[in-house]
Amino acid sequence: MFTVCCHEFTSLRNLTLVMFMSALQLSQAEIPRNVFGTRIRQT
Repeated sequence: MFTVCCHEFTSLRNLTLVMFMSALQLSQAEIPRNVFGTRIRQT
């Protein structure tokens, strides 16, 4: 885990993805509805 985080830390986009995926795992019900729902509405 830590090795991957340190390696991914070199790329801000990867780090953002890691945090985003972690947020999804923490709240699979609320976050997807808010994020994807907002993006779908904007699109």
